[in-house]
Amino acid sequence: MKDIKSYVIGFLTCACMFLIMGQMPAMGDEQIEQMKNMANQMKNVGLMPERVGKYQIAPNSQTRDIYLLDTVSGETYISKSAKGEWEKHIAGI
Repeated sequence: MKDIKSYVIGFLTCACMFLIMGQMPAMGDEQIEQMKNMANQMKNVGLMPERVGKYQIAPNSQTRDIYLLDTVSGETYISKSAKGEWEKHIAGI
């Protein structure tokens, strides 16, 4: 009896969740344009001056090299010294 009761409660809970989620409005083109306009206004005011995350860094623990990836252009750089001197890295060399 307890198992049947648990299954019925679970089924009804699932059915209610589907009904509740189905009633939420989807974002329309007008709302997306409004969000884009707000982002452009923030950028024009100076709240978002530059893109965030242009570079990513990855250390190599075995060779103690440090790799730097430019996410915009796709170029990679390598630093083999602790001085912070960067050389352009060519794959396969």
